[in-house]
Amino acid sequence: MATFTFTSLASAAAITRVAACISIFCWLAAAVCYVRAIATGISPAPDAINEIADPAVLIREVVKRGDREALQVDRRQSVANAVSLVALAATLATMALALFVKGQEKPGVLVLTDKGQADLEALCGRSGQRVEGTVDIASITGAYIAVEVPHCGDRRNVTLRFAKESVAVVLTRKG
Repeated sequence: MATFTFTSLASAAAITRVAACISIFCWLAAAVCYVRAIATGISPAPDAINEIADPAVLIREVVKRGDREALQVDRRQSVANAVSLVALAATLATMALALFVKGQEKPGVLVLTDKGQADLEALCGRSGQRVEGTVDIASITGAYIAVEVPHCGDRRNVTLRFAKESVAVVLTRKG
């Protein structure tokens, strides 16, 4: 989920990225709850007897403590299960948002530097200083600027990602 969030959702809508971060937080909380349920000790009851002379009383006390510990572990696991259900719901919400909520994309033009022009030549087999397509506005703040172009060589509807230093200017249109 973390990999999906920080790679695939890097240019997604803000609400999708927020939902993904909440989902990751919930999964981490669930993991902590499970570790707490099984890895932390259970303190003895305040009425625990320190010295027992009768073996039958000792056996009953040991069984009673075991039952109490098992009940405590079960309660902790129930909490962890509930947190896991919340995490699952958050993950499903994130997936739905990723599928149905588009990022900030606008028609636009990238003006490329010499390096960007060389990259365009290598990727699409054509040279040019400008690339027209649908620019992902959210990607402008990242290391790569994404633009979907209708044609790239013999491929259709391809998303190109240019390193920020390969782009001199980004021009977008309302739309």
